Amino acid sequence: MAANGGWDGERVELLRGMIVKLSAKPIPHGAMQTDMSLAIRAGVQAAGYGWRVDQEISVDFADGSQPMPDIAVWDASGAGHGARTIPGAAVKLVVEIAATSLAADLGPMAQDYAASGLAEYWVVDLDRRQVHRHGDPGPDGYRRADVVKLAVGFGSWTIPGLAIVAGPKATQPALQMPARR
Repeated sequence: MAANGGWDGERVELLRGMIVKLSAKPIPHGAMQTDMSLAIRAGVQAAGYGWRVDQEISVDFADGSQPMPDIAVWDASGAGHGARTIPGAAVKLVVEIAATSLAADLGPMAQDYAASGLAEYWVVDLDRRQVHRHGDPGPDGYRRADVVKLAVGFGSWTIPGLAIVAGPKATQPALQMPARR
């Protein structure tokens, strides 16, 4: 509906059967989204995966929900040319950047992604400079979760070879991928 102009250019997503208007993003959110996207894209390419790393494109899950994650890593090989949304079954990793939305991203959003079968879900906590990783989805939520500091770096549980290493700036790390050997 939004893609057909039904919301006058407003950014919306469909969650639990409700249309939700997305708020504007402040500079720290946008900067972290860009840094994470670039780091993940470099890692996906270095590991030899032919997957896409996209920002703010709706994902169409089988339950009818269409969230618009900050970052989605997905295998586009099965998507038809001209597809308007990312097929949920093709998504390998979703990343949300959070400050004011942290409770929702760790609560209902995590439950929805797990129920949809998303293998891995990360929430970047801008205020605490850490990442909440979720994996092993089930109908009641994720069965595996931990929290890692951005300054320490971390890897993916489900994408072999994908690791994030924080850069030298503590206030806004320049995320980069280690060289593949």
